[in-house]
Amino acid sequence: MDLKDRLDSVLQIMKDAAGRPPSGQRRCLLLVYPPDDEHDLRKRLEQFISSLALNEMPSEVFDLALLPFEILDERGLLDKAFALEVKDPQAFRTDMAGRLEPRLIEEISRRSEALGEGLLILSRPAALFPWISFSNVLKQLPSGLPSHILLPFPGTESSASLHFLGRRNGFDYLARRV
Repeated sequence: MDLKDRLDSVLQIMKDAAGRPPSGQRRCLLLVYPPDDEHDLRKRLEQFISSLALNEMPSEVFDLALLPFEILDERGLLDKAFALEVKDPQAFRTDMAGRLEPRLIEEISRRSEALGEGLLILSRPAALFPWISFSNVLKQLPSGLPSHILLPFPGTESSASLHFLGRRNGFDYLARRV
C-alpha cells in the first residue's frame, strides 16, 4: 500500500469515526512509511489536509521540528545543552528525554482539547529522534482526549516489531497501524 492509499485509509477511518470519540488503540493512527519517502509524505500531507477540510473534518498540524530548541530556549539552556552534547552525549540524550517527553504529552493533550473532534497530525516526528519513544508518549496520554492523532512513522515494520529510522522502537504501540 503506497502513501496515497494509506492516507485515503486514514480519511475513511475519520469518516467512519465521525461523531464518536476515539478510544484506546483507535485514538492514534500510526502511518508507517519508509524514511526515504519523507519528501513524498510532506507533499501528500498537504493534499490530505485539504481533503479533510473538504469533508468538514477539523485538523491541526503540530510540527515537532523545533520543539527541542523551543524547550531549551525557554529555559535559557541552549548553549549549556550544546556544550553537554559535545562533552557527554549520553547525559545530553537523557536530559533531552526528560525535558521533551512531558512537554510533548502536555502539548498533544492541550492541542487535542482545543481541537475537539478531529485529527491532530504530529508532523516531523524524526526531529525528536533519538530522545523519546513515541510508544511511551502514547501510553501516557490522558484517556478521553477528543481528537484522533496521526503519527507519521518513518520506519519499517517487522511482524509486531517497529523500527523508527532503523532503530528498534518496540511493538507495544497503543495505535492502529495504517
